[in-house]
Amino acid sequence: MPYIKISKRWSEKAKLYKKHAEDFYYEAAEARYRSLKEIIKICPYNFSEKAAQEMFIFESTGRGNLNSDIFNGSINGYLIGKKWYDVWLSQDHSNDFDLPDELYRL
Repeated sequence: MPYIKISKRWSEKAKLYKKHAEDFYYEAAEARYRSLKEIIKICPYNFSEKAAQEMFIFESTGRGNLNSDIFNGSINGYLIGKKWYDVWLSQDHSNDFDLPDELYRL
């Protein structure tokens, strides 16, 4: 895959995707720990430059090879983060006092 420069605006979105992916992972891990006493492991998602490029290409063109193979352990973290960010956006935030400024930046 040729190197493609990721735009500054998408880099900001990537930070949000990463935050939401990690938040989701650790919330689920804490729930497993509370109920099953399962040890909380470090987040296994792939947030490499290659994963960011693959997600950028997919969002920009609709093409690409987003790897979410849970059995091989290589999950594109930006893909997971986008999913949970979209879920978060779809929820009712009318009771929130302040809208997050991340909504204004996108």
